[in-house]
Formats: sequence, structure tokens, C-alpha cells
Amino acid sequence: MRSLEQILRGAIALKASDILFSAGVPVAYRVHGKYGYIDSEKLTADDSGAYVHEILGDELFERLKAEKEIDTSIRINGYNFRVGAFTHMGSYAASLRVLSNKIRSFEELELPQSLADLCNYSSGLILITGATGSGKSTTMAAMLDYINSTKNGHIITIEDPIEYVYESKHSIVTQKEVGRDTLSFKKSLRAVLREDPDVIAIGEMRDPETISAAITCAETGHLVISTLDTSSVSGTVARIIDAFDSSLQAQIRTQLSMTLRGVISQRLIPAAVGTGRVVAYEYAPFTPALRALIRTGKNHMIAGQIQLGSGEGMISLQRCIDRLVAEGKITPEAAEIYGK
Repeated sequence: MRSLEQILRGAIALKASDILFSAGVPVAYRVHGKYGYIDSEKLTADDSGAYVHEILGDELFERLKAEKEIDTSIRINGYNFRVGAFTHMGSYAASLRVLSNKIRSFEELELPQSLADLCNYSSGLILITGATGSGKSTTMAAMLDYINSTKNGHIITIEDPIEYVYESKHSIVTQKEVGRDTLSFKKSLRAVLREDPDVIAIGEMRDPETISAAITCAETGHLVISTLDTSSVSGTVARIIDAFDSSLQAQIRTQLSMTLRGVISQRLIPAAVGTGRVVAYEYAPFTPALRALIRTGKNHMIAGQIQLGSGEGMISLQRCIDRLVAEGKITPEAAEIYGK
């Protein structure tokens, strides 16, 4: 059986995004979106349990026994990994996301440079959306690094778990991990306004309480950046509003229309050449026209407004995908599959 260090080094060498340890199958790497086994030796329940124990250490492994599933982050041999440990058919399993040590720029990620304009706001709400594994954390890291490099202030991140570690540059960066530095997103967001932040990064808005607190922070003169698992700009607005009781939705629409600075909704598509993936996105800096649609409950008209708003910096998903096909970065077949 391979050592944990050999497995991790192999994943990094192959540029795997994820590693899966689970009883009944060999250790698997996800490379460019697809899983493959590293060898033919299937893990027993004892094997997978031993790997998970080594990954977590004694204290977290005892917590896993009690709670059955935990999320955390670890650093091994200079590399960071996001860990989801859980039980599977009575045995222990874990999925590790390999986190890059290098924070890439908007240009390196091939994201719109106008994201920098959003980062230059002193207040408001910026949302990065997409399915799990679509690169939301990488985009957030690029935005925070841009702010850290260009603005003087205090950036506070609230994450579950911490993925990228930031070195303070022009700004001071404070990072809080749920479970280690704070009990919950909700509790941390209640306290964060007393911790003198200029920018607040929330790993994920998971519930109405967190969404409401994020909007309040944006209303009170702070720039808030967060993520949601939604696939479009209009879907993001609908998800936020629908998270609340119908008696509160009119209030949330009004607050959102005043605080939302922009949304980028992204997905990763297999590259036409090589084995990598290319980011495609729908992007909308929020204009008075979009704010009016939110305020009046006309979410269904947002997609059409984005298609018409190229002169105001808006980019529809279809236009982005068409450009990627024209540049030879993705195939027409991939565009058809992933553009839906």
C-alpha cells in the first residue's frame, strides 16, 4: 500500500484536483474533471480508516468518530488540502481537494479584467457562483489578492475550511476558520463588525441567517465577497430571495437591489487542446436597469438584460462560450454540452 506522502506527491505531479480514499475501490485522482484509479489495489475498511486517521490526526479523527462527517483543511509537505472526511458503509472515507500554493491573477485565470472594478468598491456585495468544483474559491482568491495588493485596509475572511493562505501586503489579512477560530458563519458575522473590517470574505452563504448578515454588512459600508452554488446570475438572485419567508422577500429584494455590485457565474469546460479545462462565465456588473428588475421582482428578465448589456460590461454565458470556440480553446461539441 502506498504511503500517504507518495499519494499526495503523485496527485500534485499529475495536477489532480481531488483525491478520494474509500473502502472497496483503489485510491482515485480526479484529473481535469475525470476520476481514475492510481492502481488496481482496492482499499479495505482498515486501509481507508488508516489513511483518514493519518490525514486528520488524533484530535480530528476522534471528532469524526463522534460527528460522522467533518470539513477541515490541512497542510502537508508545503501543500494545502481541503478535506471532507465522512463515513461510508460503516468505514471511514475522505475526499481531498488539492489547493494551489499560488494565487493566480484575473489574467492568468482568463477572467474579465473588469472584476477589478468591482474590487475597487468600498462597500456592497459581490457574488461568485457555480457548481462545486467550478473554481469559485480560486476566483475569490484572485479578487482578495488584488485588493490585498492595491488597497490599504483590513480584510477578514470567514471560511470552512481555509483554502488559500494570504500574506498581508498593502492590507492586513485576518483569516478565521469555522470550527477552529469561530463556532459558525452566523456567530462570526455577528461579531465581525466589531473587528474593524473593510472587506469581509465569506466562504459560502449557506442559509438565510448568513445571507441576511452578509447583506447587512454590505449595507453598513463594507465590501462583502461570497459564493453560492448557483449556475446563472438570475438563478443567484432567485436563490437568495427564495431562501426567505414570503413575508420578508420584498424587503430582501430592496436590500439586494441596493447592495449587489456584481455577479460572476462560472463553469469549467474541457479544453480543445491538451487535458486542461477552460473557464466560461456569465458576468454582470449591476447597473440601474438590473437593480430595478430585482426591486420589482422581474428576475426572469435578468438574462435578457445581460444579453443586451455588452456595452455596460455584461457578458452572457453564450457570448463567452462562442468566443472560446472562435479562439479554438474549446470544441463546438463541448460548447453544446456545457452551454446548456
